[in-house]
Amino acid sequence: MFEGAIEAGSSLNIIPYNNLARLQFTLDQWCEAERVLRDGLRHFPNDGEAGYYLAEALARQERYDEAISRLQLIVEGGEATAATFGFLSGLLADSRGDLTGAHRLLEEAQHQFPDHAGILNNIAYVYLLQGDVGAAQEVLDRAATYPDEEAALVLPATQGLLHLMLGDTERGRAGYEKAAQAALQRGHDRFARAIYQKMHLELAQAYLRQGDQTAAKHEIRQGLRESEPGIYRQHLVALEQKVRFSRP
Repeated sequence: MFEGAIEAGSSLNIIPYNNLARLQFTLDQWCEAERVLRDGLRHFPNDGEAGYYLAEALARQERYDEAISRLQLIVEGGEATAATFGFLSGLLADSRGDLTGAHRLLEEAQHQFPDHAGILNNIAYVYLLQGDVGAAQEVLDRAATYPDEEAALVLPATQGLLHLMLGDTERGRAGYEKAAQAALQRGHDRFARAIYQKMHLELAQAYLRQGDQTAAKHEIRQGLRESEPGIYRQHLVALEQKVRFSRP
């Protein structure tokens, strides 16, 4: 159906390209979606939605630098939505470890979307990665005052990370599990698996900070059992290697 719409009016509207790519996403056809979106962007180079979907297709193929470049083009073109800022800041923080760049980007996002719970969540997340638990708590408290269905999927996880930073592994685990269950209830199975991976990753690091290598190794093994590919799996593999070759 969408292929026919593209053939019938490829120079008229980008919607059929985006719709076909979204269908291919549901089938995990990331390479095919990339091809369709690049074709659409050839006709409509300034379409922010198609650019966002292309970045998602690239990230799913673990081509994070290319995804970052695509999202940066959208921001520079003035077409960025809150989701664009959130996606880009997450990639900068998690794939590159560029916390300064992520924070700078989120400051720009906050000027455009001052009351957006998802943006506030990402700001708190970056603060936590920088070790500023107090600033993160303040931002999370503010984010909780703005109801947002999508943010409800990530806020409990970020709150869980805050508890882990404070050494409370029980409440930390509970926060991530709450987020994963919320994702499952909304039918976001892939996102739930990623949340569980992140939970095991952060629990492992929390146990290492406490000097408990046995518990850390258990969490790493549990995280690697999740079938979801991506950044968190890469971090788990790297942490497994680090722990394996470190002294007890």
